[in-house]
Amino acid sequence: IDWLDAALVGGHVRDGQGLVSGELGDWPFADNNGRFEARARIDEGVVHFADGWNDLAQVDGEVAFLGPGFELSGRGRLGQVAVPAFSAKIARFAQPQLQVRAQGQGQAAGLLQLLRQSPLHAGYASTLDALAVQGPARVRFSLDHDLGSGAPARVGGTVDLEGVRLADRRWDLQLEQVQGQAEYASH
Repeated sequence: IDWLDAALVGGHVRDGQGLVSGELGDWPFADNNGRFEARARIDEGVVHFADGWNDLAQVDGEVAFLGPGFELSGRGRLGQVAVPAFSAKIARFAQPQLQVRAQGQGQAAGLLQLLRQSPLHAGYASTLDALAVQGPARVRFSLDHDLGSGAPARVGGTVDLEGVRLADRRWDLQLEQVQGQAEYASH
């Protein structure tokens, strides 16, 4: 509940619908002895998934509270990066395992700036700070976080470069038309 209070930062909730069926004493209906469902659209939302990461802004999506958990999906913007598809869910609030999946696309420089402003910078500062990139890129992102444990989130994903100009000032290296996939992870 604390994560939800902190995560849903702003926006407009529209077209809300709710359903409760069953004995309220059996809440949250974990044994299929009732049903709880609440759904709504979010326009121009702002979602804070994890400390240290930019908030997901301009969210256009749907949120659903289903029994003992929730799901949020849609599209938005993370810093300079368009996020055409994302999903976040906690299956059971009693065991709060947050799972976030997203796809992004845009200019590689915007993706690099996002990584520089993230917790990944702490472990990879020398590499991230030395790079310069220009050109289009796509990214896949995953975050798995046990909210009840106090352990850091596990972050991972890939970046697909599509004819990018890449420079690394540490090595006085400049490459043109770089194509391929890079993986990143934080455990």
